[in-house]
Amino acid sequence: MYLPQNWNWIVAGDESRAFSSNAFLAANGTSMTDFPAAYVTQWPEDAVTRIGSEAELADVLIAAGLMPSPEALTPSLEQIRAALKAAGKTDDQITAFFSVAAAI
Repeated sequence: MYLPQNWNWIVAGDESRAFSSNAFLAANGTSMTDFPAAYVTQWPEDAVTRIGSEAELADVLIAAGLMPSPEALTPSLEQIRAALKAAGKTDDQITAFFSVAAAI
């Protein structure tokens, strides 16, 4: 029975390893940067699916609620401003930061 929180995916045809959602969750994974730690070399044959890419796998994990969407991880401008303030930045420095960021 398919349970996304306890499943494995062979990614992009690499039969030497599989991504394990169980290992991803155990490592407190939250994004694709955490994927390398979630690969295993042994997995149950009845709990594996082949998938084309890590990007497709991320979509599956997001849909299953096992990984937040990139939008959910993006801080709001208010959160950035508060973090800069907490780091001791002055209002002038914060204004300059946002001016430079807007120009990029």
